[in-house]
Amino acid sequence: MKIELFFNNQKEWQQLRYKDSTLFFRGFFFKKEVKKIAIEIGKVNESDLEDYFTNLDGNFAFVYSSKNKLILVADKIRSYPIFYSFSENLLKITPYPHDNLHCHELIKNSNDALIEIMMSGYTIGDKTIYENLNIIQPGEFLLFKKDSLYKKTYFNFLPKSNRFKNLDQMHLEDELTKTTINILKKTIKGLNNRQVVIPLSAGNDSRLIASGFKYLGYKNVKCFSYGVPNNFEAKVAKKIADKLNYEFKFIPLTYRSERRFYKSDEFKEFLKFADNYCSVPYFMGLSAIKYIKETNWVKNDAIFLNGNSGDFITGGHLNKEYLSLDYPTKKEDKNFIVTSIFDKHFSLWADHKKYYFSLIKKTINEAISNDKSYHLANLYESFEFMNRQCKYVINGQRIYEFYGYEWRMPLWDSEYLEFWRNVPIKYKLNQKLYKKMLQSNNWGNVWRDIPVNHLTVRPLILIPLRLLFKIIFGVFGAKGKKSWKQFDISVFFYWREITRMTMTVSFSRYLFGFRKGARNHVSWHSLDYVDYKKKG
Repeated sequence: MKIELFFNNQKEWQQLRYKDSTLFFRGFFFKKEVKKIAIEIGKVNESDLEDYFTNLDGNFAFVYSSKNKLILVADKIRSYPIFYSFSENLLKITPYPHDNLHCHELIKNSNDALIEIMMSGYTIGDKTIYENLNIIQPGEFLLFKKDSLYKKTYFNFLPKSNRFKNLDQMHLEDELTKTTINILKKTIKGLNNRQVVIPLSAGNDSRLIASGFKYLGYKNVKCFSYGVPNNFEAKVAKKIADKLNYEFKFIPLTYRSERRFYKSDEFKEFLKFADNYCSVPYFMGLSAIKYIKETNWVKNDAIFLNGNSGDFITGGHLNKEYLSLDYPTKKEDKNFIVTSIFDKHFSLWADHKKYYFSLIKKTINEAISNDKSYHLANLYESFEFMNRQCKYVINGQRIYEFYGYEWRMPLWDSEYLEFWRNVPIKYKLNQKLYKKMLQSNNWGNVWRDIPVNHLTVRPLILIPLRLLFKIIFGVFGAKGKKSWKQFDISVFFYWREITRMTMTVSFSRYLFGFRKGARNHVSWHSLDYVDYKKKG
């Protein structure tokens, strides 16, 4: 078996040698130096690898190679992608397929993967858009020995223990407070007093980071917001930053500036840079980071800290119907979960419904066959975690890397993953435990008198227009109300979407898309991505 590693000349990746072994590494650890891991990994017994990787704390990916062992590892959220191609006695491994695996060898697209991306924006499982190219999944490692490749999982987002089973909300809240503070302290310690930049919104997550840093006395912080002038996110964010005494900047995004940016060669370069072959690129806020870079508003070694993905991990994507679901014993409950996954995640276009129902059901059945003790809501979260969150959302960190900045995600910390995956569903529903903890602690005094996600409509001219059409549709009762929602999304959302991501497509194309079954502007992003890849 021949093995080829394509990591040379990749400036983001470190290469460390120890005796007869080589470690290709990217990322950081909180409690260990990379050099120590390069030494330790060769000494760990194969039976102990799962425990060893579970206890690594940080955001990382690495490939370890020696005469007798080859190991590929992704952290628990797949912060940095690693790809491999395994066929005809040849194993190729690289972080950048478009540079290193030669397009002519991978020219055959995977039709299933392309359909999955078009419908949801990402693939399911370890698939990429090419049939002979796979990804290392979150919490997974590959061990190569004796000309065979073994795939093992050391972490998933399903509950591991019942350690919170007998705790009431008050005690869980205390545990959450301690865990949150510990994560923020750990993050601060690893910053070495470097400048922190927080994309601040009106929600809970970025506010938690900003207020938590204030509570812990970290002063070297700047905050910013972007989008439509006078939008509700920016107004609330400025109030928060002012009260925390952090410098704040608002970056206006206009129709003209964003259209021009999305047509630029720079944006095309980013799409290539951020292509992970298993999801459409995530680029919300990219032009704002470009502005920050060009105006030198922050230091070159500044570190960006965002709130991803606090809403998901704390239960914000669960519905109240989940409480009434049973463990995987009732067919109708299982079908409800499959339908929920499809409706939320696989409806960018109104096609391929039968294909996705069978695929999602197969994935859920496989999880149930392994362990029937999980609540069905746990399986719903695990599905989204492995696929949407760790492919599409996590890929959003590329917007900082593209302009040369580092990033941290405290709310995706290993301790938070471990805490939240074990919290009972009843405390995660509507983010009940999370919101109560934030209100009770009131760090920075920004939680009780500054609204969370206070929605306003901009530009102002849309307010009377929307009201007029809403009244007209209201005349037709329940059917008119349903039609109004679709009309509002297909006509007005294009102009009132505050981040201006809708400017990637023309209004006429956007409007026409809804007649063809498009869900939103991401529908066009996915379709354009698939069309581009089909053309090679």
